[in-house]
Amino acid sequence: MMTVDPTLRLSKKEVLLRTLKRVLIFLSVFGPATITAMADNDASGVATYSIAGSSLGYPILFALGIITILLGVTQEMGMRLTVVTKRGLADLIREKFGVKVALLIFSALLIANMGTIIGDMAAIRTTTSIFHLPAIPALFVMVILIFLFVTRGNYKLTQTVMLLSCVFYLTYIISAIKAKPDWGLALSNLAYPHGVEFTKEYMRSYLVIGLGVLGTTITPWGQFFVSSFAFDKKIDVHNLRYSQFETYVGAFLTDFFSFFMVVATAATLFVNGIVLVSGEQAAMAIQPFAGELAGELFAIGILHAGFMGIVVVSL
Repeated sequence: MMTVDPTLRLSKKEVLLRTLKRVLIFLSVFGPATITAMADNDASGVATYSIAGSSLGYPILFALGIITILLGVTQEMGMRLTVVTKRGLADLIREKFGVKVALLIFSALLIANMGTIIGDMAAIRTTTSIFHLPAIPALFVMVILIFLFVTRGNYKLTQTVMLLSCVFYLTYIISAIKAKPDWGLALSNLAYPHGVEFTKEYMRSYLVIGLGVLGTTITPWGQFFVSSFAFDKKIDVHNLRYSQFETYVGAFLTDFFSFFMVVATAATLFVNGIVLVSGEQAAMAIQPFAGELAGELFAIGILHAGFMGIVVVSL
């Protein structure tokens, strides 16, 4: 029988201290990847997930599961590049490929970012009508808040506000519960798509909308933001493994809430043959099936998502 050297044994106090140390290190690097991933659920993202749920039902959840893994991998790559090289992604592109290629990439990024911001603004403007708010004044106030946040804030303030504001994503969970979905069917579709007739037209829509879900989840600006945020936070290379773990935590969280967005619209709109053309319609469309509260909570989620998306993209 083997005996263990008593000197090699760790006391409960030592184990607790080691665990506490690891938790504190993780909390010190926590933020960049999670905020970036959560901001992927901006108003444009909510629109895409809502349209996916209303058009395809639960089977799109299978693609969402795969995309979650891809999101974690891409975010981890961007994080690792910055932590190891002590350079932002923009600097690395310029140094590796030259100024001309960098300008081309940054120009394309600028156009994409402008499109995202305009989409988020449009969603905010439309959603205010649900709460009977005057659209133009409400949008004006929102723009001022965003301007002050972007110009006066710093990464610590941004991180604190963004992480605390993630509580608004709980509105999608409540909306999904109020929709009374078939949870067994929804969860099983994470493993393999089923429960609908897979016609040629359906498969064509699945491919197109699936690409849309991929594009709204893994974004160009997201790679630059996670890199710049990690650079500003000065994450040490010795803590890289904690940052890598955080990227997968963030990826899981963002699509955890996306799951409920899809479920809410699939359980109310898809089963009744109602297809959305914009995400903000979802808040109004689900009310007859899930109740007025569910629709209002969904709308609150869209307003928050629009604000968060514009701030992060601008940064």
